[in-house]
Amino acid sequence: MSYVRILVHAVFSTKNRGILIPKQEKDLICDHIRTEALKKSIRLLAVNGHLDHLHCLINLGPTQTIATVMQAVKGESAYWFNNQSGLAGLGKLIWQDDYFAVSVSESHAETLQQYIQNQEKHHQRMTYYQELERMAAKYGFDLGISDSQPPLAKAERRE
Repeated sequence: MSYVRILVHAVFSTKNRGILIPKQEKDLICDHIRTEALKKSIRLLAVNGHLDHLHCLINLGPTQTIATVMQAVKGESAYWFNNQSGLAGLGKLIWQDDYFAVSVSESHAETLQQYIQNQEKHHQRMTYYQELERMAAKYGFDLGISDSQPPLAKAERRE
């Protein structure tokens, strides 16, 4: 048996940040993602978000890749959401193709879990754009944007 502990912090947003997901529906999506992750042997340690994006803390399994896990989480949750008649009034949920993913050291896992669980409180002080720019600066990602463009705007225009 292989023993693997690779922690990944992944963040993804709604397409063009176009749909704003109220807290109750966001909680339903997160609960659904937890349930489906278990079924697919995705070790999801935390999931939460705010209005137009979600954060996940994932412990990758020995045969899993970030790409396959993200596709499973995003694709299945959007499919489920869009086929729930009670949620249809919010519009069609489409996740942005891009996502943000970085490795997390074991010593930071608990702090990150708390950060993910407190997204509503966190976003009283900081917008998603500010959060993304801060993470990009911290981890050395070049988002390829100017100050006048929202994050990922150039990537969105290619689609």
